[in-house]
Amino acid sequence: MNNQNKIDSLYTFIKEQVKLKGKKLKIIADWDECLQASKPFLLWEAGKKNLPFSEYFKKFWENSQIVYSTTRGSRLNEKACEYSYVDKDDPNEKKNIEMLANGTLKRRIKANLEPHYSNLPKFYDNDWTFYLSLTQELLQALKEELISELLIVNAMVKGRENAGKGKKDKFIKNFANFSQSKLVLIETVIPKKSEEEGRGDGYKPTRWDYIKENIPDFDIFIDDSLIIIEETNKLLPDKTYVIPNYKCNQNLKAPNIYHVATSATDLKDSDFVIAALEMKNNQLKKN
Repeated sequence: MNNQNKIDSLYTFIKEQVKLKGKKLKIIADWDECLQASKPFLLWEAGKKNLPFSEYFKKFWENSQIVYSTTRGSRLNEKACEYSYVDKDDPNEKKNIEMLANGTLKRRIKANLEPHYSNLPKFYDNDWTFYLSLTQELLQALKEELISELLIVNAMVKGRENAGKGKKDKFIKNFANFSQSKLVLIETVIPKKSEEEGRGDGYKPTRWDYIKENIPDFDIFIDDSLIIIEETNKLLPDKTYVIPNYKCNQNLKAPNIYHVATSATDLKDSDFVIAALEMKNNQLKKN
């Protein structure tokens, strides 16, 4: 029996929750793979681009086998790379997938300072990366004043050069156009042993501990990591959780967890400026 909660539109869901609660919502949202594409974009940019990115994105999440760590995000499963192949006509696809899974691709991109790596500031410089449908729907909800606070959360390694710079600069161009929005960079520490060995269990504090300590009064938490959602739900079971409906998240089920349809869009930074102006004009008309 499949008791998974599915929603087609985050925007519609927010409207329903506002009506149900009788108030504007406080929402927490993760960035990578929720607001902006990361892994599929990296692969698409490194490949032949035979497919439009929207199609590549859709097929990537229909196929990919993702491994989640408790504190350091997600990665492709090295033992199941063949399931992640998207563009069968690209002779380099297999190699790129394997390199992404074992970390080689990211290390190469980082060493060459190529911009299509999400840990480098250049990744967020322009409109060449892709916003996702959840971003578009949050933007619409902000424009209609359905959100009291929007907190974009992301980990930032303490002492690392340029930590968080790319997202700080990008935030100024997008959600910072709305006074309800705030970028929350969680300063984390990786024990030296974990960093040297490349293990996936090093970041402290965990996102769920940070949220419980600092922002437990949220209404909706959006994250693509099933472990982060699951662990936060254990600590705060009376809240509502939303996760992109990617294949790797299908086994996560609970009455208060909702799987939302997620796709790539053509949303641009300029659309945030326009939406903010439209909101202000609507406010003036009301007054």
